[in-house]
Amino acid sequence: MSDTVPPVMEMSAREKEILKIVLGGESIVDDSQLFLSSEEEVDRFLKINEYDVNLPKDRDRLLDIQSEAAGYLKNYLHFDLPQSLTRPARLSDILLAASQLEDQKLQRLACPLLKTMNTIAHIDGRELLFSSSIRRRDLAHLAQDKIERELFTLTKKGIPHLKYKGGRKQRESLITKLLSKENSLDGSIGDRLRYRVVVPTKEEVVRVILHLFETILPYNMVIPGASKNEIIGLKAGTGGTYKVLEFQAEIPLRLDGFLGSLDAPIASLGRITYLRVEFQIVDEETDRQNSQVDYASYKERQRKDVAGRLSG
Repeated sequence: MSDTVPPVMEMSAREKEILKIVLGGESIVDDSQLFLSSEEEVDRFLKINEYDVNLPKDRDRLLDIQSEAAGYLKNYLHFDLPQSLTRPARLSDILLAASQLEDQKLQRLACPLLKTMNTIAHIDGRELLFSSSIRRRDLAHLAQDKIERELFTLTKKGIPHLKYKGGRKQRESLITKLLSKENSLDGSIGDRLRYRVVVPTKEEVVRVILHLFETILPYNMVIPGASKNEIIGLKAGTGGTYKVLEFQAEIPLRLDGFLGSLDAPIASLGRITYLRVEFQIVDEETDRQNSQVDYASYKERQRKDVAGRLSG
């Protein structure tokens, strides 16, 4: 990606799709097209998802997922899938078929297949984590290394004043957050990492998003309904409230160094798991306006609301 963010009309279809899903918090299951135009783009997309098509074990794993997904669509949902999707010559053929519109019937069948594959991969990744003895601390370190490496790369690519702070929330904050939610048993809260990033301009907010989703965050793993965009597209000077741009995504993590040789039941789950990461990205002007908002009073109100809820 270039060191300057192109205007929206100059962005690629893929970049526009990434921003639509990330900023809108849309579900990939509701998307109608993939935006990949070459084998190289397919390889990069799979690499972001931590699959290396040059490794036989990764190709075999992807074909296993594809076979299960095709079986589910044919046998459970009664989809009439052609042989080019059930037994493709190359896995990339499915991704490219979902991206092109020349054969719309094939494209409309390739997309559900890929969405089902995505769901199966995520289920297996979570099951792998539960079935292994990997400590959450080690998992968090893997994710932090990936994220902070790319944020550091951005400082070398034209955003030298980028600032960030990340890690897991304090235990008291987690308890308060859960008690303030309607779903107070949301298990994903305790597992996720959080990063707050401040950059000089709104244009660079877009740059950070696109860079992360072109390197380590798959846009097919954005958490639906968890995005909030109060920065991009809003007029300046509408202060008075605390404004944020935030989203959540599952970052894929390879566990080869932790798993060693696996028993057959666990080996069938692959070697990739996922950890939820929450990002809050703001420009310096928005950050300055936010600093003038009485955030401490907001937190105090939250504490009182939780105390009131607990006492009935």
